[in-house]
Amino acid sequence: MCGVAGAINVPNAYNAVISMMKAMHYRGENGAGLVLAEYGGKTFYERTQFTVPDLAIKIEDSGFQTAVRRYYCGVGNVRYGTFGDRRSLDNTQPLKYEMPWGWLYLSHNGDSPFAQEDRKELMNRGIALSTSSDSEIMLHQMGLAQTNDLLTALKKGLRAYRGTYALCMLTS
Repeated sequence: MCGVAGAINVPNAYNAVISMMKAMHYRGENGAGLVLAEYGGKTFYERTQFTVPDLAIKIEDSGFQTAVRRYYCGVGNVRYGTFGDRRSLDNTQPLKYEMPWGWLYLSHNGDSPFAQEDRKELMNRGIALSTSSDSEIMLHQMGLAQTNDLLTALKKGLRAYRGTYALCMLTS
């Protein structure tokens, strides 16, 4: 089980999302990640294959000013790996994926009993997978919608995904 968190239009998205992640920390200790967006499209993105407190320390050690108020929205994830390598930074979410309209960051909680089959099908179509996570399948299925419209890609991708999900996403 994982935990997904998201906040929009708040004075300090870092504080809001990291507080939610700390409250959900019990949901997983196989990784934690956070993406924040500021007005104008700039993002801050950080992940660790460890715990939420480790993520907070990593962010503060990077020189990021946690009191900065220009970040108005964010998405976070607390990971308990049920598929793929549990301690892989590549599998730690939010996952970052380039779409026709820009970057999409996905935080996913769920499971797919068809993940192995769906991964093989994507690879047979010539799609290179960069993680061993079932969440990446969903991103590629959105990309296969071949549209510049976010909602159309989301509808088609989720319709094609064979599994359960709770999502928080951020896009540029």
